[in-house]
Amino acid sequence: MFFNVEYNDPTIVPIKYGDPRIVGDSLELTVRAPTGTGKWIIALLRGGTSDRYELSAFRILDKGIKERDRRLDGWAVVRSMNDGSQLVRIYARLDVRDFLDKSSDEVWPASGWDRLQITLARNDYTNTSRLPRHISYSEVARNPLSIAVLAAPVFETYAKFQLKVLAKAQDLSTTIDVLPGPSEKVSSNSDWIKDLVIWGAPIVRSQYVPDTDLVAQAVHPQFVVEKGALVVAALLGLLSICGVVGIGFAWWMLLRPVFRLTREARIFAAQGTDLERAPFRTYRFEIGVLAQTINDLIERLRTHIAKENAERQFRLATEAARFENERKNWLENLAILGHEIRSPLQSLINKHGPDSDSRPFIDRILVALPNLQLGLTPDQAVDSRDMTLEETDMDALLQEIAENVGTIIENVEFDMQATNVICRVDPDLLAVALDNIIQNANRLRYPNTSIIIGLRTEHLHATITVTNYGPCIEPSVKESLFKYGVTTARPEKGYGKGIGLWQAQRNIHRMQGSINAADLVDESGVCFSIHFPIIQHGTEAKPAI
Repeated sequence: MFFNVEYNDPTIVPIKYGDPRIVGDSLELTVRAPTGTGKWIIALLRGGTSDRYELSAFRILDKGIKERDRRLDGWAVVRSMNDGSQLVRIYARLDVRDFLDKSSDEVWPASGWDRLQITLARNDYTNTSRLPRHISYSEVARNPLSIAVLAAPVFETYAKFQLKVLAKAQDLSTTIDVLPGPSEKVSSNSDWIKDLVIWGAPIVRSQYVPDTDLVAQAVHPQFVVEKGALVVAALLGLLSICGVVGIGFAWWMLLRPVFRLTREARIFAAQGTDLERAPFRTYRFEIGVLAQTINDLIERLRTHIAKENAERQFRLATEAARFENERKNWLENLAILGHEIRSPLQSLINKHGPDSDSRPFIDRILVALPNLQLGLTPDQAVDSRDMTLEETDMDALLQEIAENVGTIIENVEFDMQATNVICRVDPDLLAVALDNIIQNANRLRYPNTSIIIGLRTEHLHATITVTNYGPCIEPSVKESLFKYGVTTARPEKGYGKGIGLWQAQRNIHRMQGSINAADLVDESGVCFSIHFPIIQHGTEAKPAI
């Protein structure tokens, strides 16, 4: 058995001469055969130089008895690596046939060697510890040691194994018949295709037989193309030729007409080209039928589109005339309605003097009446309203608004967290804006819950809040809540037109304020917040209970 072993060992500890304990770096070899088992310890001895060691073998007999085995030849070489470790290389041969069955061993090749099992381990000692580290090397797979099994792949690929005599030119033997190679099988004339063997530059490996004048040579042709690969190549070539012919036929008879029709169709879509002159419409196979069908379809589409355009123009003209007539009637009705309101309104003004509590409300109706009669757009109607900014006590104004609203809407509370807060606003426009917000909160709150009107100060701004407990703002209208015509209510009896919040935001912006709406933190309702700059800031008040 020949050894060619390499391993890394940072510290090498050789055994001492005459040490029966064999304390030092060593290899443990175990050979198992059907006829018996043998075990050896191959240890390192100090050699003549620091990088060379001698080897000594000890066979372990029954009951652990160790006996020196002098049938070991070899040595160990140590090489220092860049990382500080040492690479140990062991070259040796050991005669392990002593325990094998001589009758089976004398037969060559040894057909029984394929059942031989070999295991290898290493005992690693260090200078600081006298207890070794035992390292076992596991087998990756079963070891087939039969020469016939090992040589089979070589012989199956046209290799030759020859023995030559150095003093003579002729060969003593021809190719050895260990296993029948494919060269014998392909010699039959029944095969229409054979393996392609190229002997142009064969591979030759030689080995001298020790103590003889014989040379063992293994010769391989290097290039062998099996007949299976040739069959596959021929079939692939035939398939490639058929594929090229098929692709050419498909291109000329199918893809080329389709691409041409596609180009003509794009020209028709862009410029209105008459596709009656399109090519391939006279073809007798499917492309011709397709081209003619496309022409017929386009002609029908032209007729249908012309009819649809005529009907659409007629509908637009009819709708425009109807809309204009409705608008005319609407403006006339507004003028008549304004005229009918103005007369009783004049009577109310005469009965309610300038000092009357109800006179401001009558004045607001009188100011808005011309906008009703003129038929202005929503933006024009709101912007044309006269605005008078006054330094207003927000606390007093909000209490008055809450009291007036409380006579119509139940459960309206006022949460005063600041007093003597003066802002420059138009009291009438602010009252209209708050009325629209409170009406919206009343419509959406849960039954028997309160509407809370609050006042507080934040960073030199007065914040008016209107809070109701009910459903949160729908995600679909959250971004467009203050736009004209946006509402979540049913359009019944003048409600749900999407005007109140839009008008409130526009009037607040005119007074240099801002408004926003958000869900409560616990999602139990909605809070509208109105912000105005503070002119005079008084004292903070405790929240109302």
